[in-house]
Amino acid sequence: MSKKLDREFFTLSFYHRLTAREEIYLRHYAILRLLLAGFFLYIAWPVIPSAITQEAVLFWGMWLGFLVLVVGSNFATLLQMTEPPVMEQERTETRQRA
Repeated sequence: MSKKLDREFFTLSFYHRLTAREEIYLRHYAILRLLLAGFFLYIAWPVIPSAITQEAVLFWGMWLGFLVLVVGSNFATLLQMTEPPVMEQERTETRQRA
């Protein structure tokens, strides 16, 4: 690579912070996902105790484990413990002049 291309390649900035509006949307989506997970649990809860076979117990155990992961990740998003996903960030390119 030439020196100019090399400099342009390495001076691309990383993803910028989200704007206030984008953070609000991110929180709203997390709340909606929590509500949907709660609704699924509300529908599934009466069926879970009727699991008799080993396959049914394994299925509901894995389902509840996945539910815990979904709820935990959305709470992490609400508490801003993680960076937003790459798809929800914008990439800005800045070039440095020599």
